[in-house]
Amino acid sequence: MGRIETVLAVMDHQCRKQYLDWHACLVRNDGRPHHIKCIVRDVSDILARQKERNIDQKFQGVLEMAGGVAHSLNQPLTIVNNLLNELLSEQQPEDAIFPKLLKVHDQINKMNAIAKKIGNIKKYEAMDYVAGVKIVDIDKASWARKKEDRS
Repeated sequence: MGRIETVLAVMDHQCRKQYLDWHACLVRNDGRPHHIKCIVRDVSDILARQKERNIDQKFQGVLEMAGGVAHSLNQPLTIVNNLLNELLSEQQPEDAIFPKLLKVHDQINKMNAIAKKIGNIKKYEAMDYVAGVKIVDIDKASWARKKEDRS
């Protein structure tokens, strides 16, 4: 007896993709093909739930990674920021290195803001990157954004 099992993707009358689990077997009579028995069931909801579970698992991984990255970045950033503040307090505004130290200070503050956003990721948001790769959109995924950015 020949058998086949597969999932078919079909479009319904509202142009939504539906999935059908399809099982068929050839029934023979006296060694010759007689008829085909076929069982078809709609598995669209099952596949949608699996997709949601996959997204939830992916998001859990994003949360765990984000928390670990933010935690790992915060300590060295704090140390660099404190050392830089000491250097700035020892310099005069007219010193040649002072403007460079201020630029470094500004960049450290930006890195602190990024680390805070990473640590505050609350939802899964991805964006297109290079060559079809998706990456987490830190600004959209984080609740650390400015209020005006959320609208």
